[in-house]
Amino acid sequence: MSILGISFLNEIVRTDSLRVDDVLNRMRNYVIRALKQTGKDLEAKDGMDMALCVIDWEHAQIEYAGANIPLYLLRQTDDSSELIELQPDRMPIGIYTMDNIPFSTQSMPILSGDAIYMLSDGYCDQFGGDQLKKFKKKNFKKLLLDIHALDMSEQKKALERTLDNWKGDLPQVDDILVLGVRI
Repeated sequence: MSILGISFLNEIVRTDSLRVDDVLNRMRNYVIRALKQTGKDLEAKDGMDMALCVIDWEHAQIEYAGANIPLYLLRQTDDSSELIELQPDRMPIGIYTMDNIPFSTQSMPILSGDAIYMLSDGYCDQFGGDQLKKFKKKNFKKLLLDIHALDMSEQKKALERTLDNWKGDLPQVDDILVLGVRI
């Protein structure tokens, strides 16, 4: 599914200059067509989750669209840190009960020093800890608040260390990707 998605994404962004929501809408159509999905009851409902953003440097704006994947923006003010979560549309790229509803775009200004994060669900879904539970988004957001002021290489080490400590000897349950960008 990932290879299919990368191929479609490359084709879409090479041929047109589109808003991020239009890219996700086209991706959904490509996936449905490629997998010959019809939405019948017993049919496999394969799809993918995805977050996509474009940074407009000239206007200091970020444009975001998500299919089940949020975008986190961490902003340091004089005396505190603010975590802004841009919510995704609650639907995958692929066949879905509401696949006639288009994806939406959110835009917001960005400031020098902001840190932007997008991630797969693997980090938050990793089992571990004393009670062998999932790490969860709440813990991940707290972790981001704790580490976002570090330089990016130190953040990577902190994320890896936290995950290793959390899972202990348990196997990794899913792919894990955390993408962080400092403006």
